[in-house]
Amino acid sequence: MTLLSTTTVVKSEDQKLLKYRLNPETRYAKFPCMNQTIISTAQVTPFGFSFIVFLQRMAASSTSDAAQYDYEDGNVVAERVTVEIGVIVSWDMNGVREHDGKNVHIYGSMSYKRIVGESGPTRSETKRYSMIVKASPAFPNPSRSATAIHTFTNVLTPLNHQVSAFSLWVNIVHVGPTATSIDRSMTVPPALGFVVLLNDPTVCDCSFLAKDASVPLYASRTMLTRSSPFFRAMFSGEWAETCTKGEPINVISWDVAAVVLVFVHIYSGWLPGSMLPKGAEKVVRDFKCDPETIEFASWHNMLELARMLELKALTLGINRHLVTLLDVQFKELAAAEPTCGVH
Repeated sequence: MTLLSTTTVVKSEDQKLLKYRLNPETRYAKFPCMNQTIISTAQVTPFGFSFIVFLQRMAASSTSDAAQYDYEDGNVVAERVTVEIGVIVSWDMNGVREHDGKNVHIYGSMSYKRIVGESGPTRSETKRYSMIVKASPAFPNPSRSATAIHTFTNVLTPLNHQVSAFSLWVNIVHVGPTATSIDRSMTVPPALGFVVLLNDPTVCDCSFLAKDASVPLYASRTMLTRSSPFFRAMFSGEWAETCTKGEPINVISWDVAAVVLVFVHIYSGWLPGSMLPKGAEKVVRDFKCDPETIEFASWHNMLELARMLELKALTLGINRHLVTLLDVQFKELAAAEPTCGVH
């Protein structure tokens, strides 16, 4: 049996560290050679949410028989499989009442050890993750959010254990309502030309991997923390140390178009409905997120992201742009020829 124990640290909005050990410890059997998801028992925390860790075998990415199996003397002795490890957060109605109704950004790092074979070498790995969950105690269906933290390929033999010595570090940030007034003091004038430095890995010190993105978006922590109180909290304390490892921060709850255009705003003050600033064309082209062609759903996703980051000018700009888009659609529908007997 493989022992999986979880130690969690939750940092509250006032930056107090709340440490505790989740009990009971969870034990995983040997990972079977079949399509299956293995999940741990929900570990309830005193802060209103529960953690569930999962291991999931992924579908084969190659049809080549040789790529999936190891042979000795023509016989299959082991199978190569891709395994996904992740965490699910569930908010229940027994949580702390101050969280109710708020969008909560939960991010942190997961550390674990993989054992190759019954007595083989042990590989330690640490991966970061990020997710959004709304603290909505809608009994009997609590709100949930899930994220895959890491995918790795391992060689399965009948004796293999997949994971042991698992630990989880979590930072929780409450996202309150956004004010309607615009504070232009935090907006970067486009004339400064900072946007040409966006996604330049030679001058950036962090990166973000968005939903459906094949490559990360590089950015500067200085630029992000200057513009957003959310990033200021995110890059402080223990989280700042984890950013030095060079791995992208997973923001898979957000569309790549939303993330890129929000960062263009942070770097230049750009707002929807205006021309892109000089120097932003390359990053927009590389990530295929021209504001003239992205869909309504991406604009809405961008609005939620701007609210979470407390980017007031951008939030109001997106709101106005969405109203304009809806007005255009309404006029097009009103001018369309009636069909199917509808007048």
